[in-house]
Amino acid sequence: MKIRSSVRAVAVLGAATALLGAVSTGPANATVQTPVAGKGIVIPLHGKADARTGDASKPGLLAYYGCASGTVCIYPGADWNNSQPIYRFYEYGAARFYNLYGTKRVMNNQYATSTHNGRVYVCHGQDGNNCDIWIGPGQFHDVKDIGSYNSLLLT
Repeated sequence: MKIRSSVRAVAVLGAATALLGAVSTGPANATVQTPVAGKGIVIPLHGKADARTGDASKPGLLAYYGCASGTVCIYPGADWNNSQPIYRFYEYGAARFYNLYGTKRVMNNQYATSTHNGRVYVCHGQDGNNCDIWIGPGQFHDVKDIGSYNSLLLT
């Protein structure tokens, strides 16, 4: 009885090792299922590793190009700036920003909850009013002439 259990355990361990080896050395488009610590869910990761830590189709679960979960970030141009945002906003409500000109990328890594829709609005007013751009959870927008804007409204 003990021999069969040991053989079965070794066979399972061998199969798991072979699977892990195939995934780690497999093609760039291999799918890997990664558990999220403490959440009891699995997030599929596709393709080669990049600056993203997680799947952008599931916003707010993990960091995305240096923008932590639940955060809205502004980058210094119309790119990801090596995952180095220049502004990070964490709290709901109006958030002012200063001395920004030209085109800036705004990344919304918030997620919708039962009390918040996870949107961010780009506003001309200093206190989250006169907004004409909105960005949904997990999306970004390259805001042209950001100098005419003064705040974000996180909802």
